[in-house]
Amino acid sequence: MTTTRTPLPKELTSPSAEFISISESIGLYWWHWDHRERKMILGPGLMKILGLAPGEFDHSLSSLSRNIHPDDIEKNRKRIRRLIQGESDLYELEYRVKDPQGEWQWYYNRGTVNQRDEHGRPVHLGGITIDISGQFKRLLSLVEEKEKFEFIVRNTNEAIVVIELLEGKAGNILDANKAAMDLFKKGAEVLGKPLPDEILQDKVIGKDGVLMRDVFEKGFGRVEQKVEIDSGETLWLEITLHAFTLTGENLMIAILKDMTPERMTEAALRETEKLYRILFEAADDAIGLFTVDREVVLMNSALFENIGYTKEEYVELDLMEIVHPEDSMQLGIMEGRLHSEGAMSFDYRVRHKEGHYLYMSSMSVVIPGVEGEKALILSIIRDISERHQAMQELKMAKERAEESDQLKSAFLANMSHEIRTPMNSIIGFSNLLLHPGQKEEHREMYVQRIVRNSELLLTLISDIIDLAKIESGQLPIIYGKLRLSELITDLRQYALDELQRLDNRNIEIIIEEEKGDCEIETDVIRILQVMKNLINNAIKFTEKGSVKIGCKKAGDGQKIILYVQDTGVGIASEHFGLIFDQFRPIDGSNTRKFGGTSLGLAICKNLIHMMGGKIWVESEAGEGALFQVELPLRSFIVSKSDIIRASNQSDPVSRIHLESDLVKQDKSPKSYGYTIY
Repeated sequence: MTTTRTPLPKELTSPSAEFISISESIGLYWWHWDHRERKMILGPGLMKILGLAPGEFDHSLSSLSRNIHPDDIEKNRKRIRRLIQGESDLYELEYRVKDPQGEWQWYYNRGTVNQRDEHGRPVHLGGITIDISGQFKRLLSLVEEKEKFEFIVRNTNEAIVVIELLEGKAGNILDANKAAMDLFKKGAEVLGKPLPDEILQDKVIGKDGVLMRDVFEKGFGRVEQKVEIDSGETLWLEITLHAFTLTGENLMIAILKDMTPERMTEAALRETEKLYRILFEAADDAIGLFTVDREVVLMNSALFENIGYTKEEYVELDLMEIVHPEDSMQLGIMEGRLHSEGAMSFDYRVRHKEGHYLYMSSMSVVIPGVEGEKALILSIIRDISERHQAMQELKMAKERAEESDQLKSAFLANMSHEIRTPMNSIIGFSNLLLHPGQKEEHREMYVQRIVRNSELLLTLISDIIDLAKIESGQLPIIYGKLRLSELITDLRQYALDELQRLDNRNIEIIIEEEKGDCEIETDVIRILQVMKNLINNAIKFTEKGSVKIGCKKAGDGQKIILYVQDTGVGIASEHFGLIFDQFRPIDGSNTRKFGGTSLGLAICKNLIHMMGGKIWVESEAGEGALFQVELPLRSFIVSKSDIIRASNQSDPVSRIHLESDLVKQDKSPKSYGYTIY
């Protein structure tokens, strides 16, 4: 059988230099194989790629394998063999060739049978080689990038959802990692399905929301949004969207961070802060946070309101200027200790805006600065003025109690003397009366002495009983009508009788009355008791001179003043309050010299108070004394508590009177007495 040949194009068997240059400029390298002659013809560019020099290439297939990757040599031979044997009409192969730098580069061979004989056996094979190293590298990079992306998505703790982006709209959910599934409590059934309608319709994260507009305009967006999931649970999510392309697909990746715990913590912190601010502001103690230079950082209103200033006024104050001068130096020393020791406490006085001083107790601590910040001073200041006053009152009460004990002891000692003296006299003269043969004048003198001492003893006992009744609120006031002229006459006669009894001719009794008599509603017995006590004292403390007894109207004519004035030893002004206290003689020498129990004026004060009046003294030492009693013309009703309070009153007599709101006039024409209730 005769072999037929189909002539090959000249450019394949003997390519021109122009053909070679053009083809190699676009990365195409030609080759052909003469199967009958077993000869490989390569273009110059391909020989260079394969690392073959013209002189060392013998045109056989075996010499081509020198720089081809070992894994690709046998694969190349098999594909060529299949083409020659007619098992395939097309030869294709991607293989690697080592370049001069020792790096493997990728190439693509493509060829076919160009000519066969009459028996169908190949005569000539031809094809091209293309450098595909760059494409392979890009493809590998894409594959590697995709693998890395998938690894990150699968293994991150952040919830990640991959969504397709179709024509500027969010499409189906393509992928979601386990964290996303757990967050939304969903499974793989959501993959390949669109986003839920409640998300698509949301004004913030939906298809027409703010987040999507940012993604289309900027390529990414981030919002924090409250989302309710199918389980009914509400989540606060930080949603970050990125648009990107991967292996030719337009995608969006949503990174979801569950902010619910942080939001709950923030809400709790806000509530706690609100609570602490309320407590901070409502605190009675003044609380302030200051710099070391005493500039205000934070303060509650008590800090400035407690001392009478506004916040603006307080900020402008120099605090050391309002500290009491006696405390300012010590406060400065304590502040020095604060900086050296980190804490200090100090009590000091601060001037109120109105001018008076308040007692303050301050506790301050230094709060060290963190990471370069300046240190601060926290001060808590408590107004202890009431506590200080209470302590002072307690101290005074203790002193008064101790003094009262001493006075009671002195009173009991004096009372023992006052009781024994008349008792001894009564017993002694009574024994004398028992002796027969006494002269009549002696017996008369003894009887007079017994009567006089009995009267003294009765008066003493009456005083003690009256005082006890007054303190217990059991002394009744029985009102009756009395003309002042009759009262003054009785008092004059009583004074004269006392002088006669004492055989005192050195004192003159003077009566002073205003013209026009009037009638008074009072307890006749008690007013006589008070006035006689005042007359007795005037006579007792006056060696020579006069004793005036008088009365006059006072105020609007609804009150009268009864008075007793003497020219005796007088009373120093600092003792005015003492003489009206029970058990309180001015000094022991007067008691020893003039006698008495120091109960009379205390009883007088309480009786006058119970009758709705007041009593006071005007005097100077050595200039005599003027005792005045002011009483209403009509009777009043006084509460039992007021009587008890008056009996316990130990303040100066200028404060011992009944205010108008403590009494009310009894206008009943048939009622003349106090009602005790």
